[in-house]
Amino acid sequence: MFNTRVPFYREKENYTLFYDVDKNQLYRLPHTKRSSGLYIIAFLLVLYGSYTLNDIYQNYQGFMINLALSLITLPLSFVIAKIFYKGYYIQDQMSNIYIDQANLLNYAVQGNEQLHREVFGILFALVITIICFIIFFVMGLLQSLVIGVMGFVAVWVFVFMKPYSRIRLYKKVQRGEIKL
Repeated sequence: MFNTRVPFYREKENYTLFYDVDKNQLYRLPHTKRSSGLYIIAFLLVLYGSYTLNDIYQNYQGFMINLALSLITLPLSFVIAKIFYKGYYIQDQMSNIYIDQANLLNYAVQGNEQLHREVFGILFALVITIICFIIFFVMGLLQSLVIGVMGFVAVWVFVFMKPYSRIRLYKKVQRGEIKL
C-alpha cells in the first residue's frame, strides 16, 4: 500500500495526505486515535523493566554480549517501527481527494516546512541514540540501550516517510510539473 504513495502533508493528528506517484492522485488517510499517555506509560514500563534487569545484566555484560545485543536491537527496532508506522493510519478509510493547484501548492509548502522540522527532530534523536549506544558499550547500562533502540525506531519511521521522495515531490509541485 505504501510502496508508491509518498506522504505529502500531515494535518496535526487527524490525517495525512499521500501522493500516489503511479496514479498521480492524492489520498487522505486518517490517523488512529491513540492516547499519548499510553505511549508514556509503555516507555516508562520498558525503561523501569530495563532498570530492574540491569542489576542482573551487570554480572554477565561484556563487549561481545553488548555487541550481540546491539546487533539484535537493530532489526528489532525496524520491526517495531514498521508495525507502528503501518498501524498509525486507518487504511480501510482511505479516500481519494481532489484539490486545485493553489491548494496543492499550499500543501506542498506546508509539507516542506513539516519535513524540515522532522529533519531537525530526527537529527537530534540520532545524536541521542549514538550517545546512548556509546554509554551502553562503555558502561553496559541497559537503560541506555533501550533509549537507543527507541531512537532507532524514530529513525526508521522517518525513513519509512520517504524524505528524499518528499523533497523531489515538493519541488515538482512548486515547478508546476504535477497537475491533479
